[in-house]
Amino acid sequence: MGVDDPDAMVDTLRSELQDRISPKGLWSVGVEEYRGQRLVTVEVSAGHERPYVCDGKIFVRKSTREVAATAEEIHQMIEVRHRTPFRWEREPATAMTFHDLDSKELFLTMDDFRQTGRFDIANDSESTDILCELGLLNSGVISNACAFLFGQKPARNLPQTRVRATVFATDKGGSDFVDNRVFEGHAFSLLYQLEDFLRRNMRTVSEFEPEQMQRTDRPEYPFMALREGLMNALTHRDYSAFDGGMSVGVYPHRIEIWNSGALPDGLTVSKLKKRHPSLPRNPDIAHTFYLRGLIERIGRGTIKILDDCRAANLPTPVWLVDELGVTLTLFGRQAKLDIKLNKRQLNLLARLDPGASLSPGDYYEMEKSVSQRQAQRDLSSLEAGGWLRQEGDGPATTYIRTSQSAR
Repeated sequence: MGVDDPDAMVDTLRSELQDRISPKGLWSVGVEEYRGQRLVTVEVSAGHERPYVCDGKIFVRKSTREVAATAEEIHQMIEVRHRTPFRWEREPATAMTFHDLDSKELFLTMDDFRQTGRFDIANDSESTDILCELGLLNSGVISNACAFLFGQKPARNLPQTRVRATVFATDKGGSDFVDNRVFEGHAFSLLYQLEDFLRRNMRTVSEFEPEQMQRTDRPEYPFMALREGLMNALTHRDYSAFDGGMSVGVYPHRIEIWNSGALPDGLTVSKLKKRHPSLPRNPDIAHTFYLRGLIERIGRGTIKILDDCRAANLPTPVWLVDELGVTLTLFGRQAKLDIKLNKRQLNLLARLDPGASLSPGDYYEMEKSVSQRQAQRDLSSLEAGGWLRQEGDGPATTYIRTSQSAR
């Protein structure tokens, strides 16, 4: 039906959710267009700190209704919460104190909170109060998440927060590179440095707009899609392992963003390509990014990447998940033309008629001479090049042969 004044409703909902629910949860409220109507949507990610209290009461879902929880149900939720392993984010950064934080970035964060309106903050609010509200400061002790978000030099005690960024001379990568950097600093500094690195090293493409004589120059990749990729990696990477990490690789015809850690339980690559629940590995970090306006909608980053690349007439981005982590690959304008098919891929395309399908397992069986990881890369590049189309989820994943001819 639509909402008469959706912007006012959004402001009211944000304020009410923040004031009435404790502990603070991770949600996003926004306005969407649907069939000519403006709708207000609320998206909520799975919480890690149940039970949550609303107006002094705890509710549970039963069938289609929300009802007050019984004492036994509350007891069970608390037991589950205590049995849940403590998140890396909430562990104390014992070597850091409040004086080790970047006061300038803290003030910028408070200003962003005021501008986005996603977090109620009074003019006389102290930064320590804000950090306590966000769960980043507990009894005066800095959490790991707080150290990563605002520490002046977090890599001293958290070396896994460093990010490597490389510009390769060829699409084969290897040691033939043009630029190779290791960035360190708090989360926002890393984001700024990586954005600047990509701006410097992205090619510019020139186009003539339809019915216009003037040429338009623009970056080869949609910058907001790259930012979403960086934000996803910073938010979802596994910081608990000192051998974990994050890297950005700029190749002549593609950009790869890798982070250690697996996709959350229940989330698959296929689900990333459509609406899916938000299951951030590091909800405290994600929440702060969202409140600052760096993440527009919780759980929508992958959809934004796909939409922006489609609008820029680029090949479909590809996510690859293996034992080392998650890799997002964005392809440039000429990527489809420059994908060199190997013998395995050419043999597969020769076997499949347009419309025929096969599962990843079928291909693994056909190509036992290579690792499963390499076989998956074969399928992913065939999808990126338009020779295959992926359908289904998880064990039901299949690849459909398109009508595009093999070279």
